[in-house]
Amino acid sequence: MKTIYVLHEFGCPSHVNALRYLASQKKVKICFCEFDLLEQLRKRPFSFRRFLHNIFYLFFLIFVSSRKIVLGIAPVNPALKLLLKLYNQHELFYHTSYTSWDFKTLAHQPNCAQDFKTWNFFITNKAKHIFAVSEKTKKELCANFQINPSKISIVNHSYKQEIQTSSTLPQRNTYICVGELSYRKGINELLDIFSAHPELSLTLVGKGNLQNKVKEFSQKFRNIHYKGNISNWNNLENNYKKNSFLILNSHKTDQWEELFGMVLIEGMACGCIPLATNHSGPMEVITDGNDGLLCKEGEIETIIKKAQLLSLNTLTAMRKAAIRTGAQYSAKNKSFSWEPIFK
Repeated sequence: MKTIYVLHEFGCPSHVNALRYLASQKKVKICFCEFDLLEQLRKRPFSFRRFLHNIFYLFFLIFVSSRKIVLGIAPVNPALKLLLKLYNQHELFYHTSYTSWDFKTLAHQPNCAQDFKTWNFFITNKAKHIFAVSEKTKKELCANFQINPSKISIVNHSYKQEIQTSSTLPQRNTYICVGELSYRKGINELLDIFSAHPELSLTLVGKGNLQNKVKEFSQKFRNIHYKGNISNWNNLENNYKKNSFLILNSHKTDQWEELFGMVLIEGMACGCIPLATNHSGPMEVITDGNDGLLCKEGEIETIIKKAQLLSLNTLTAMRKAAIRTGAQYSAKNKSFSWEPIFK
């Protein structure tokens, strides 16, 4: 085994940081490619080089055998049927963060009833091992499929960079929100709250369909700052460290909730105390009142006010706890979870 191939729908290499770390220790290469070619053609900016890379390896794997392939595909994507036909000669592993496995909430619409049977066969028989991003994902899989829990390993997302925190506390009225600027991330609510509280500072980082509205608010209100979409880690790290609190004001939709996100663990490792709605991802990371604060949807303003009333000693202790929690999710610390793929 010289190479492990990771096939993902649309590309999230950071989700396998721990696998890449462990593979490097074992002198094994990781080849990452995306199988949803139509989605890649729609991406802007479009990378022709990346597109050719994906096509090459997708075809290459058809004509070889006995490779180890990690599939990252959401239920119940009909493409699984084709992938199983093309790569049946390989050892297939499954990597998923999805938390609903009763097939009532679907990320993809099936083409026919046979798609459900294909997924059931893949989960229970074909997948040699399953790597679940969260404990809830593992529980859901065990509850809905006839599989032994030992077949599933918890492999939380992790970050690969080294993070050093300063002993200097940022001002307590500083908040940062990083990620998709959309309704489901509660951006409208945050803009309303902070525009009404000029004594509080909100920094937003990211892009999305509410990007123009965020720009308008940042121009109108001096306490709202829009930094654009930051891809450089050093720049993003500096922004985390300038703020006391990280906000994840997520709102569930029919097909989505906040899962185990990179922003949360990176922000905590940088010293941000998280304030988050009680979705499955944040609830698994945050211990309410210890290293962060959790609330129900629509109550984010309540815990913002609560955060402002924290004593200096409580604020300091909570920040230290957040840093300790975040440090647990480094690629090095989480790499052992991927051991089953090397057996």
